[in-house]
Amino acid sequence: MTDRAAVLAPSTLEVVYGTLRAVFAWAVGEYIALSPCDSRGRADRVRLPTVPAKEIVPLSVAQVAALADAAPDRYRAAILLTAASGLRQGELFGLEPGHVRDGEIVVRQQVSVIDGKGVHIAPVKSSSSRRVVPVPVAVTVALSAHLKGFPARSQAMADTTDGNRRERRVQLVFTTASGEPVQRSPWARTWRKMVGDANKILADQGTEQIPAGTTLHTLRHTYASLLIKYGESVKVVQKRLGHASAAVTLDVYGHLWPDSDESTRAAVEQGLSGLLGDGTRQDQGTDEGTPQAESTGMNEKQ
Repeated sequence: MTDRAAVLAPSTLEVVYGTLRAVFAWAVGEYIALSPCDSRGRADRVRLPTVPAKEIVPLSVAQVAALADAAPDRYRAAILLTAASGLRQGELFGLEPGHVRDGEIVVRQQVSVIDGKGVHIAPVKSSSSRRVVPVPVAVTVALSAHLKGFPARSQAMADTTDGNRRERRVQLVFTTASGEPVQRSPWARTWRKMVGDANKILADQGTEQIPAGTTLHTLRHTYASLLIKYGESVKVVQKRLGHASAAVTLDVYGHLWPDSDESTRAAVEQGLSGLLGDGTRQDQGTDEGTPQAESTGMNEKQ
């Protein structure tokens, strides 16, 4: 892997090695006794280069507004909801009307695709992803208006949220124009057009364009940045986003928390005020206006 690291990016090398590891794992027992990727010896252990973390750059309010304006009518509320709740894409498109309450969104499932088995309702990413997200009442009002304009259609879908596969009637809040669940590929085409139209709006306003590579998931980052900007703690941000731990939240968003020398200094001064006094330097053993004792020629400790 050392020679490959010289020509491949760490993230690409990670994918290549993952594929190689899968091939060897498949061959174990049939063609080979042990996968070389599973060696436990320190000398021959494969060490992949560290993938450098990318700092999250959230969208501005103007950019989010342009996306909402550029969105097709049936998806405008989806843009507003994602920016106001931080839902993952599968969670967003897996919402049913019963998950929308006054001032909150209940996250219990997501839309997923299994090769050969089509679209189905699946459990959320982890147990911590099961959550209730508080949102402004205006957001749930907008969702109610959306459902009046685009009523949820009942359709039969497989549901595996309880660990077993069962068929049930599902009513999704957001669907395609034909009433089908929103899937990644069709959504990607819709999103690209949406971003293009939003950038035309921003160009007319003389506002910064939406960066290349922006996805719906970027609105989740924007939501997190708003929570941080307005003083929410790491634990609250973790809970709202459905992260498994605060460490995950800090790994992704730690750089967004304010870091100020002045706020650090003020915190310590306030906390130790009784010990530090008012911070005024006082010279003991001399009267006001009396010069300091003359140097004796000895080195004094400062």
